[in-house]
Amino acid sequence: MIIDVLLLLTEDADTEAERLARIHGMRFTRGEQVGQLVRMIFEPLVKMAVVTAEIGLRLRDGPSVTGTRVLMTMPLGMRVEIVSVDGEWARVNVDGMAGWCSRKYIREE
Repeated sequence: MIIDVLLLLTEDADTEAERLARIHGMRFTRGEQVGQLVRMIFEPLVKMAVVTAEIGLRLRDGPSVTGTRVLMTMPLGMRVEIVSVDGEWARVNVDGMAGWCSRKYIREE
């Protein structure tokens, strides 16, 4: 997908950005294509979630309860950005930190 985006930006960015802007009901002016095009493509991919564990949820340096370090305990209600998932685990960004937490104790928004 990133290669496709780079091709769009280098080959015919204005035309493609205008087309995408129309699809998304946005007005487009030349010179804004790079930032708007990237946002239109990648913003929908960002998934947010909220911690649902009443006693907090441990953010770990790997997708396991064994052999990993606890980076922090996230309190109930804390919002996290889901980067990826691996089975029962989610890779998340929170407060400038990246780590893993159990998917069982977060709810996607």
